[in-house]
Amino acid sequence: MTAIPERFCLGCESLTTITLPDSVTTIGGGAFSECSSLESINIPSSLVEIRSRAFETSGLTALTIPDAPAGSKGYLCSIGESAFKDSSLVSVYLGSRVGLIEINAFYQCSALQSVSVYEHIRFKGASIFFQCTSLVSVTFLSGQAPTVPFPGQNGDFFFKVVQH
Repeated sequence: MTAIPERFCLGCESLTTITLPDSVTTIGGGAFSECSSLESINIPSSLVEIRSRAFETSGLTALTIPDAPAGSKGYLCSIGESAFKDSSLVSVYLGSRVGLIEINAFYQCSALQSVSVYEHIRFKGASIFFQCTSLVSVTFLSGQAPTVPFPGQNGDFFFKVVQH
C-alpha cells in the first residue's frame, strides 16, 4: 500500500491509533478527518504528502514528522491546506523532511502550545497558525529564523528564535 485513500476513515470515532506501513507515501484528503478519538499516528520515513483536511478535527495531540536520514535531500512535499485544522494538537515537530506547509494547515488548533520547525520550510499563506490561541513557543531547529516571516497565531507575522 502506497497511498491512504481520500476519506478512508472519515468519522471513525472509535479509531485511537494509526500504524502506517513504511511503504505509504501519501495520506489522502480527509482520510482521518473527524476521528475524534484518534490519539497517535506513526509517520513513516517514506511519507511524501499529507493532503488537505487529512486530519481535520481529529483527536491527535502530538505530531512528529521525523528528520530526513543523514545525507538525504528528500523532503515531505507538503502538508496540505487545512490538514490538521481544528485538531487537538498540543505539540508539533516538523523535521528536516518537511518542505512546504499550505494555508490553514493548523488553523484553529486552539490547544497547540509548541511548534518546532526548520528554517527551510516554505509557508503558503498567512493563516497557517491562525486562531492557535495557546501557541507560546516556536523553535527554529537550526537556531535561525527563516528568511521570510513565520505566520503567527493571529495571522500576524513574527520571529521568535529559540536556540536548539
